[in-house]
Amino acid sequence: MSVCTTRCGVLAGLTTNLVLYGVPSLAGRRPLIEMFRDPGRDCCGTWGEIMQRAGFDVAVQEVDRDTPARLKPDNGIPERLMSGHTGQVDGT
Repeated sequence: MSVCTTRCGVLAGLTTNLVLYGVPSLAGRRPLIEMFRDPGRDCCGTWGEIMQRAGFDVAVQEVDRDTPARLKPDNGIPERLMSGHTGQVDGT
């Protein structure tokens, strides 16, 4: 199993729990994830599908290979939580 797949499953599970159980202010609406996708990665489409099943709307923005790596530290994501997938929920 790849690191991407392992982290993806863990993060998808956490996201599902947050959406279904931990974020009452989101009840009745679907939050938007803007997914920044490196066109060279095949797993981003699957991650987007997982997020849709978890209750998010997903907007895909194809970006160059370096953009996701820059967005993570710029938005306070600690290195230990970084994976290949990058998105912003409701603009944050």
